[in-house]
Amino acid sequence: PNKESHKELSSQENSPQTEDILPAGARILRRYKIESFLYRKGDYQVYQVGNILTGSSEFSLRILCQERVDDVYSFAKFEKEARFLAGFRHPNLIRLYDYGISESGRPFMLLERLAGKTLSEFISENRAISYHAALPVFAQLCDLLSEAHKAGIIHRQLS
Repeated sequence: PNKESHKELSSQENSPQTEDILPAGARILRRYKIESFLYRKGDYQVYQVGNILTGSSEFSLRILCQERVDDVYSFAKFEKEARFLAGFRHPNLIRLYDYGISESGRPFMLLERLAGKTLSEFISENRAISYHAALPVFAQLCDLLSEAHKAGIIHRQLS
């Protein structure tokens, strides 16, 4: 895969193909049930899902987009992120509960479902942020990055 094809896909990230969206009620490995599509970002889609066995709906499912499954770079990047999340714990990092390959061959991660806004959403809604509001967020971010760097991990995107 080349960088140009990756850039082209990224520019389409907010307009997923309808046939690629998993419908509500679809099941992954007979354990997870799709409740709703949340968003697409880059090479993956995110859904709110429930665990069929426990009845809990407190999870997000991040799954590689169907058109990226055969892209060795995208598949490896997705798998690398799952391995990182499985082996690194921090209070300011989302928690990974499961990782696998769906029946259709798409890798997925079952993640903690977070409430609230992303850092990007918070910044765009509050363009002028006071020092007192920004400092705790910045301190948490610095702590997380410091621990990740100690573990040999460098992250390029912080939103």
